[in-house]
Amino acid sequence: MSNIETSVSDSLRPCSRIPDDILCEIFLRCLSWPRSTITLSPEEAPLLLTHVCRRWREVAVNYANLWQWLGLDLQNSPVKISENANELVKLLQRSKTASLNLQIRWPTQCEARDHLHLALVPPIRTSLTRLTLQSITFVQLALLPPGLFPRLEVLAISIHGRWEDARHYSYEAFKHAPCLRRVALNEWFYNPSDFGIKISLPWEQLTHFVQASCASDEETAVYAFHNYYLPRCSNLQYLRLTLGYPITAPYQGYSVPTLQGLCLNFWGPEPGTIYLPALLGKIAFSNIKSLRLEGECIDVPRYEVATFCTKLSSFNYLTHLSLSWIHMDYGILRDLVRSTPNVETLDVHIGGELGTHVVFQDLEWIISDPETHVLPRLHTFILRPIDDFDQDNLVSGLIDRDLFRSFVGSRMGASSSGRRIQKIVLFSIGVPAYSEARTAVQDYLDEGLVLEDRVYEKGKEMGEWMNDDPTLQDWRELQSGPFYSY
Repeated sequence: MSNIETSVSDSLRPCSRIPDDILCEIFLRCLSWPRSTITLSPEEAPLLLTHVCRRWREVAVNYANLWQWLGLDLQNSPVKISENANELVKLLQRSKTASLNLQIRWPTQCEARDHLHLALVPPIRTSLTRLTLQSITFVQLALLPPGLFPRLEVLAISIHGRWEDARHYSYEAFKHAPCLRRVALNEWFYNPSDFGIKISLPWEQLTHFVQASCASDEETAVYAFHNYYLPRCSNLQYLRLTLGYPITAPYQGYSVPTLQGLCLNFWGPEPGTIYLPALLGKIAFSNIKSLRLEGECIDVPRYEVATFCTKLSSFNYLTHLSLSWIHMDYGILRDLVRSTPNVETLDVHIGGELGTHVVFQDLEWIISDPETHVLPRLHTFILRPIDDFDQDNLVSGLIDRDLFRSFVGSRMGASSSGRRIQKIVLFSIGVPAYSEARTAVQDYLDEGLVLEDRVYEKGKEMGEWMNDDPTLQDWRELQSGPFYSY
C-alpha cells in the first residue's frame, strides 16, 4: 500500500511529468561551463543528478551525452583509481559510443605507475576523442604502448618532473593515432645528444601544435623542431612556441603555406628582449591571418625593433593581432602595428599603471600627423588587464578617462584613408570597472559604436584571449594549468 501511495504522490509532482527528452536537455544545462571543468564530484552534475530520485538516475545514467566530458582530479580527491577501478570504468562507460573527453590530473607525489592503465582500459580508450593528462610523470607516459587511441583528436600533456629525465625514455603511445590533429605539450621531450624529440607524434597530420616548455635548453629544442619536425607538418594551421635565448645554428629556410595562426612567447629570453627569431627569419609564413606575441617587457631602443617589424610587414593576410606585455615603452606599439596595416582586430594585453596610457597614445589617429596613421582598417579593439599589481589600482587606474575619449574620438573621426572603429571590448577582473569610460564616450555610442564591458573571474584571466583568437576555437583545455599564457 505504501508503494502505491508513493507512486501516486510522485505522479502528482510537476517534475515527474516532464518527458525524458526534455529532462535530458535540462540535465545538459546543469553541466558546468566550460565543459572541460566538469568533474566526477558527487556534489556537482552529472553525478549529482543520479542522487535525486530513481527516475532522474535512470534518465541520467542512460543519457550518453551527459557523460562525454569528465575530469578526474586525483590531486584533490581521496579516490584512488587502483582501489576503485571497476566503479570508475562503469562511470566512464556511460558515454557509450559517444565521443569521450577525459581529463586526468595526478597528485604531484604519485608513486603508483599503473594509474593511467586503469583509467584507460578498453573500451574507454577506444571512444576517447579528447584527452588531457596533467602532472603525469615521464615513466607513466612511457609505459603506454602504441595503438591505444584510434579516435583521439585532441591531446594535451603536462609533465611533472625534471625536463632532463625526458631523454631516458621513448614515448610511442600516440605514434599511430590516425585521427590526432591537435597536440599541446609543456615539455619538449628533447634529447640534446641527437637533436631528437623523444615523443613520437603523427607530425604529417597535425593541424595545431602548442609547445609551452620553459626549459633551460629551450632554443636548442626549438632549433631541432625547426629543422627536423616542422618541415614534416604539411597540414599545420596553428603553431605556438616558447622561445629561449638566441643561439647560432644553421637554421633551414623553407615555407609553411598552410599555417594561419602563430603565437611566439618571448618569456624565455632576458626581460626587455624582442628579437627576430630564426623561426621567423628563415621560414616564409605566407598565409598568416592571426599572430600573437607575448613577453615580459620591451624597453630596448626602437631601432632594434625595426628588423622584427620588417618581417611583420610580409604578413599580407594578417587581420588579427594580439600583443601581451607587462611593460612596453611609448612608441614601440606604434612601430609594431605600423607594419601590419591590414589588421582588423587588435587584442592588447599590457600591464602596469601606465599600460593603457601607452596603448591609447600610440594608437591615437591624428589627422594632421601621417605618422600616427596606423591600423587604418581597425574594426575591433580588445583591451585586457594583466593583474600584476594591487587590485584596487587595477580597477581605478586602468582607464584614463581623457586619454580613452581622445583615442576613441580620433578613431571615430578617422580620415577617408582610415576606417572608423566599430567595436571596443574592455575586460576587467572580478568586478565591472568601466562605467566612467562608458560615460566618457556616450556620444560615440549614440553614433553606433559598440562598447562591451566584460568581466572574468580573478585567477582565470590568463587564457581568455584564446576565445577571441579565430585559429584557436574550441580548445578549452588550453585555458588551464600549464598551457595558458598572458
